[in-house]
Amino acid sequence: MNKTITYILLCFFAFLLLGTGTVFAESGNFVESKIVSLGVFKNGVILVQEEIPISSTGEFLLKSPPSPIHGTFFVEGDAQFTATLTEREREIPLLEAKSLNLGDDLLGKKLTVRLGEERFNAEIVRHFTLEKNVNSIMSNAYLSYVREPLVLESTPFTVVLRKETGELLFLRSLNDLQEIQLAAEEKLETVRRKEAVLAFHVTAIPEGKKAGENGDGKETQTAVLRLFYLTRGMAWMPNYQAEIHDSRSLTLRQFATLKNEWRDLQNVPTSFISGFPQIEFQNARSPMSPNVSLQAFFQSLSRSSSRSSGSSVVTQQMIMSNSISSGNYEMPATPEMSEGENMDFNMQFQEVGLMSLKAGDTIQMKLAEGRAEYKRIVCWNVEGAIQRDYHRRNENEYGKMSQGKYGAALKDCTEPWDFLQFQNPFSFPMTTAPMSVTGNGRFFAQNISGWANSGEKVFTPVNKAFGIRVSASETSPNLQARMRNAGPNTEEFPYQWTEDGRELTQTDVQRIYHKYNVGMPVRFNNNTYHGRLVNTELEMTNIKNEEVEMLVRQLIVGDFIPELYPETDAQPEVNMLPQKNGVNNVHELVWRVTLQPGETRRIQFSYRFYTN
Repeated sequence: MNKTITYILLCFFAFLLLGTGTVFAESGNFVESKIVSLGVFKNGVILVQEEIPISSTGEFLLKSPPSPIHGTFFVEGDAQFTATLTEREREIPLLEAKSLNLGDDLLGKKLTVRLGEERFNAEIVRHFTLEKNVNSIMSNAYLSYVREPLVLESTPFTVVLRKETGELLFLRSLNDLQEIQLAAEEKLETVRRKEAVLAFHVTAIPEGKKAGENGDGKETQTAVLRLFYLTRGMAWMPNYQAEIHDSRSLTLRQFATLKNEWRDLQNVPTSFISGFPQIEFQNARSPMSPNVSLQAFFQSLSRSSSRSSGSSVVTQQMIMSNSISSGNYEMPATPEMSEGENMDFNMQFQEVGLMSLKAGDTIQMKLAEGRAEYKRIVCWNVEGAIQRDYHRRNENEYGKMSQGKYGAALKDCTEPWDFLQFQNPFSFPMTTAPMSVTGNGRFFAQNISGWANSGEKVFTPVNKAFGIRVSASETSPNLQARMRNAGPNTEEFPYQWTEDGRELTQTDVQRIYHKYNVGMPVRFNNNTYHGRLVNTELEMTNIKNEEVEMLVRQLIVGDFIPELYPETDAQPEVNMLPQKNGVNNVHELVWRVTLQPGETRRIQFSYRFYTN
């Protein structure tokens, strides 16, 4: 199909799309708004504040009205006014229109037309619109021209052409139309279009806010209308680079990629927003948006709840492969925020200055850089067989267990991993984002960093710790029938338990068993449970030729029994974790162990948990 035929189809389909409805006369003053503040979230939502100067009473029209998220659009100002979303017709450049309305734009123009084999000069003198039907058509030419898919509703029409001989032709079909061109002497630089506008009808401006003259004799204006709303169209994607310099220090850099699918920006004050705010209607456009019918609005409300959608920017950035999450394995007391941190309701507003960006552009920038001391730690989350089986059988009772003070769930890091530990060197929080670890031009790892306040410790996984060999074993003897004869150094209890430096007697052991209900029944929610003893042994061997600091962590469903703890130089930190109503408590045991080259360390402990 040649260019002239494509031009024909564009004209006709534009005519079908725009129709010949009632035309509003151009009225009011068209004004431009100025974006005074722009906040960009990571999930594509933007916070916009605009200002419109007002010089007098009357009607002021804002072209390209915003498309806000429902319930987030607010207008205030120094004047008394009402805001109305309506339509007005105005004259615009042909290139801005991007399409032609055959009936209106070319009415009265001299044309060269070819119908079949006949070629003649004519002009369009009239067009009719007949009753509508529901047939749908799709134009490949139109689609490729506007670069977005459209299904157009067909409207039967008749275009009246008058030939130079005076003969009138009634064009009712595209079948015979082969070519249509403007005559050489014709010019078509502008066309009239009916567009959505936001109309402000200003009825009064208070004294002191009216327009006046400054010292140069030029008009000055203080009355301003202010628009505040959330909409979609831009997103920023942070990422971090931890560059290792030596065995002690690294440089942390924060970068940001900003993608603009909204509108052209020119010197707009911009900030990047981190956090997870609740936006209940983030998927519903406000009725104050152009081309939003009541039907579409109410349909979007039914599926707009952000809480029921199950998706968030955090979820979108989770590691979805067979790897481990970084997690904050240590959560010290939250450090005090610096004055310039700009934190409100656990949200970070990071100012990045004036932005100039065309719609469709994507840019990357470096936001911050800081130096920090680091150390390497090998982390091991132990997952015992008995506990794993218990979690599987009681998943409905406990659901997902809390991550606890020291980080990720049991499924993560079940083998030793090398971690970098450093403090956030920035005066603002680190947000959830990809982090790359590099050094001396080499790449070591990429993972996801979690939220970390200024000065808070960050743990970043780098690689599996192949220099550490580990093993874990659990035994759970059946004590219910053997309580009376229970004692140390038997086949069921292989450990030489001690307390305060002395060996425990059979009486001591029975006293401890009764204290923790080991082997004894308890009633809970009309069910009978028995306390079972679990003996655990962890073993770690450092086969590297350097000292290694390890953080060993295990979650237990039950209660740790310190009285039966065997002799060891590694004492655990015990943290109770929140859990749903259940017969067992949930605890987190954490050891910090330093292994010399070639050293093997064993940790033995016991705990009780109830099972039916």
